Amino acid sequence: MKERVLQWLRGSHNSVRFRFLGLPKYWLTYLFQYRLRGRSWIEFYGDRLDGFVDIEKPLPEGYAARGEVFFAYIRKHDLEPHHRFLDYGCGFLRTALPVIRHLTEGRYVGVDISAQRIARGRRYLRSNGIEDDAYEVHVVEDCKLRELEGQRFDFVWAMSVINHMPEEDIQIMLRALRPLMAPGGRFLFVFNEGETTRRWRMKDWWYPVSDVRRWCEEAGFGFEILPDYEEPEGYTRMAQLTVPPAQSNAAKTALIR
Repeated sequence: MKERVLQWLRGSHNSVRFRFLGLPKYWLTYLFQYRLRGRSWIEFYGDRLDGFVDIEKPLPEGYAARGEVFFAYIRKHDLEPHHRFLDYGCGFLRTALPVIRHLTEGRYVGVDISAQRIARGRRYLRSNGIEDDAYEVHVVEDCKLRELEGQRFDFVWAMSVINHMPEEDIQIMLRALRPLMAPGGRFLFVFNEGETTRRWRMKDWWYPVSDVRRWCEEAGFGFEILPDYEEPEGYTRMAQLTVPPAQSNAAKTALIR
């Protein structure tokens, strides 16, 4: 009986304590220390992520190993050594390790809203023989990607990022990313599919596929759902956005005629 009561109180949350103490505390902090002061969701969430990082603590073995799983999927979708690669939401740089080893030196770029995660990730890469000058990372405070101005990327990857972003930020990011994509480039990302837009535990969003498709196409991307994605962590869809390949002068002339 007691367990059933606790289960009812916990609902779909991690614990009763989180549901009735932790979650309300996060909402009040966001409202009074961020939103009412004109600060953004990204600033709040970045600070929250920073607060969970122990710089000295090694990454859990299973967590770090997921980077290799993600890399295998990326390779399956044709990441080549000469490609310029953007890891959007690079976090602890667990995917960066195999990607950097695969790419020609200097072609990996990562961005994240958590400075502490990036700092911990740099330690992780150094411990695995990757020096700081072998790649490029940026801490970002919004979705406008001004830190990457002038660069062009062949492959962009975002694992567990879009599902933590409100609609407005997603659309800003897509519009900012499109000019940074090389002809023929692609962007793979996971998101949670829902029949309607839904927010859960403050930081998780579900969106209808039709809405995600519309945002991507309005930003100038081709959109498709990849059917080969299998993810035990609960993200329900993998989307691939594509950019048309460059046309030769002859092809452009033929089209005009």
